[in-house]
Amino acid sequence: MTTTILPLYGKSVTRDAHNFFNAIGEGIHEAPVAERGNIYHGDKIDIEVATVHSVKGETHAATLYLETFYDRHHESDRLSEQFKGIAYTRADKKVLSSLRVIYVGMSRPRYLLCVAIQKDRFDNMDCRELREIWKVVKA
Repeated sequence: MTTTILPLYGKSVTRDAHNFFNAIGEGIHEAPVAERGNIYHGDKIDIEVATVHSVKGETHAATLYLETFYDRHHESDRLSEQFKGIAYTRADKKVLSSLRVIYVGMSRPRYLLCVAIQKDRFDNMDCRELREIWKVVKA
C-alpha cells in the first residue's frame, strides 16, 4: 500500500491517514467477525481482498472496485450511460442483476471509491462526464 497506491497521489503514510483507514465508529458495538482469508497485512494497514457478494451489508473506509468480465461484458460497458447520469430504464434481467451487484460493490465505502478500468477500454469510452467528475489516475 505505502509503495503502490499512496505515491500515485503524492502521499505518504501519516498517523492521521492510518487512523482514517483503520477507523472504527465510536460507540458502535459490532458483533464478532470471523477471520476471513485474503487479507494482506501491510505496514500499519490491513487490506482485505473480497468479492462483492461477500461484503454485502458491510461498510468500509475505502473500496477499490476491480472491473470484471461477466456475460460477455465488462462493468464499464454496462455503466457507460450511468457514468453520464442516465438511469437504466430497460428490463434486461441479466443487465439489471449485474447493475445491482455493481451498486452493492460501489456503495460499500464511506470515504473513498476507486474503480479500476482497463486503460484501453477507458480510453475508448465516450464519457466526458467521467473524466470531468472523477479524478483519473493511471496506474
